[in-house]
Amino acid sequence: MDNKKIKNDEVLIFLSSIDPLLKLENCYGIFRFHLKGDRLAPINKMMKIYGICVVSTFFTVYCLLSLYNWKKIEVFDVETVVNLLEELPIPIALESFGYFNMIFIISIISMDFHRHLLLFSFYILLKILTIRLKILNKYLTDCINLQNENNTKVVIYNINKDIYYHNKGRATKNKKIIRLAEAYKIIGEGNNLINEIFEFQNLMIVVFTFSYIIITLWSSIYYYRTLKMLHSFIALPLQCILEFITMGLMTYACDMMSSERNATKILVNELVMNYDLPKAMRIQAKAFMEIVELWPMKTSAYDMFPINIQLILKFVSVSTTYLIVIIQVSHFL
Repeated sequence: MDNKKIKNDEVLIFLSSIDPLLKLENCYGIFRFHLKGDRLAPINKMMKIYGICVVSTFFTVYCLLSLYNWKKIEVFDVETVVNLLEELPIPIALESFGYFNMIFIISIISMDFHRHLLLFSFYILLKILTIRLKILNKYLTDCINLQNENNTKVVIYNINKDIYYHNKGRATKNKKIIRLAEAYKIIGEGNNLINEIFEFQNLMIVVFTFSYIIITLWSSIYYYRTLKMLHSFIALPLQCILEFITMGLMTYACDMMSSERNATKILVNELVMNYDLPKAMRIQAKAFMEIVELWPMKTSAYDMFPINIQLILKFVSVSTTYLIVIIQVSHFL
């Protein structure tokens, strides 16, 4: 009972550390779980209804504003608009334009912020698992260093009392490697769960970012060649660079997780190949190695392509190829 209470307290402490992120997601109607007392539970009906209401409200307001602006444009032809602007005082015309432009910018920012919020959530959750895996690697490193010390009796206590290092203890009673293997298994399950939750989002981010960059590059070249708008020619490529940074953040988080897993594999292999260890501890290390092979700590988009640092390099290469094609095609327009 005490162990269960301690585990629930640890969950509450973890949730409090990401509470601002959860509050932002709730504003957009995103609920991942329901806190029932001191334990986690699936989301209830009220949360689902609230999420549907948020999406419906935003979609309705956006459609009404778009329909209103479309009707205004449909009613007036070019001559009517020119005559109206001549009769309308300039300050009032500028104020009206600024009002509608502000509404348009707010709607675009809110939609774009939602996409980046989901990406930020993915990065934070994956970074938390990466830090825990790095701590696990530190314990493995300490374990290897302790085994290299001769005639030394060292005891290291962890916050988790089940994990301890005793250089001269009986191998059958010393289960530190098993405990670390269990911790790795929990991290692997967490990584797999994050991959399942954000799988569709990661795919859409890759597709949307690629489409956005191609359209933006085409628009910047078009505006510069036809309208001689130098500021658009500079501003639009800067937006492409920001989108590349967004993609890079996602691939960097996935690549760091995979790198820490490879470090874990190397450390466990050192324990397996250390023939000075008792036979029982080497058997534990071999079991740990099987768990490491079972959980590769990789992130993918519906198993179509892995998300790592090589993806952003391929992304840049393909975008550069399309940029060359766009420049060549623009000469004929």
